[in-house]
Order: sequence, then C-alpha cells, then structure tokens
Amino acid sequence: MNRQKTADFGTRIRQQRKKMGLTLTELAAKTELTPGFLGQVERGESNPSIDTFLKIAEALESPVSFFLWNEHDVDGSGLRPMEDEVLQQRLSDASVEIELFSRAFSRKMEIFRARMKPQTRREAKLRREPTEQIVYVLSGNLRISLHSGEHIVHQDDFIYFDGSDLRAVENESEEDTVYISVITPPIVGRQ
Repeated sequence: MNRQKTADFGTRIRQQRKKMGLTLTELAAKTELTPGFLGQVERGESNPSIDTFLKIAEALESPVSFFLWNEHDVDGSGLRPMEDEVLQQRLSDASVEIELFSRAFSRKMEIFRARMKPQTRREAKLRREPTEQIVYVLSGNLRISLHSGEHIVHQDDFIYFDGSDLRAVENESEEDTVYISVITPPIVGRQ
C-alpha cells in the first residue's frame, strides 16, 4: 500500500477500535500484537503483513474490505462512483498478492483474485463463523488441503468446500498460480 492508503487504512482501524470501545492495549491482546505496533499502523507509519491485517480485521469484527475502500457502500448497491477510485484494493506479502473486488458491506459474498508465488504455502486459520468457498484456478495449479483430504485444482477447474474444512493452500509449481475465490459470508479472518 502507498503512504496515503496506509494512512486511510490506519484511520479506519482507529475509528472501528474506538467505536467498539477498545483501547490499543485491548486490541493488542486480541491480535497478539504490541500496542506500539498497532499505534504505528493507525498513524500510517507501518504497513502490516496480510496475516497481521487479517488478525486486526477479525479482532475488530469487520470484513477486510471495510478497511480498504475509500468510500463505504452507503446504499448497499455495491456500486462505486466512476471517479478516480481504483477498481480493486490490493494486499500483498512474500507469498501472495490479493485483489479484493467486493466492497458492499451489506452483501453476503466476498470475491477476490489471488496471485500465489511459486513454492509457497498459506495455512488457514479457523473462522468464527461457518463459510462456504469456491476457488477457481485461472492459471497454474493449486493444492487445496482440506480436513477431508488434498485436492489438486488445475487451470480452468474449481473446488467448492466449507470454509471450516480448509487447512492450507499451496502452489507447488515453479510459476505463479492465479485464482479467484468467492466466500460467503464475507470473511473477517484469513483466506
């Protein structure tokens, strides 16, 4: 994220934390982060990793997209003005870049595109609420580890599963794997 987006993101975190009546220390306890680091994030002085960002969103009981969009969905339409606003919002770390496409907080689905680096694996965390998820692979191959077993999802193929069944997502190939995921209801925790 650029400096302006980081500051906007931090401002939204501070606003939601205060709305929930949490101090930085209380939020730190919920996220297992330090109050000092969270203060830096709120002031736009530090960029959290995707995993850290997702911990914060979960602790603040808000969908990820709530913190990323420049303008909140007031009418529930999911539409945004045709101004200078970008089509998606992005998060990235060493293993994956995620582009969020949904921003309607009143909707029941969240959609994102992910580009996973070669030879990387992301462990799933348990979610508080039950979810359903579809992963559609646009290019490459993806190993989806579910409680019920492992599945290789090839280009132009998909898998549908309960979110609580997800254990890990892995790109074992030598090239980036790109996939789209739709989750219902929108996740507060991690993909």
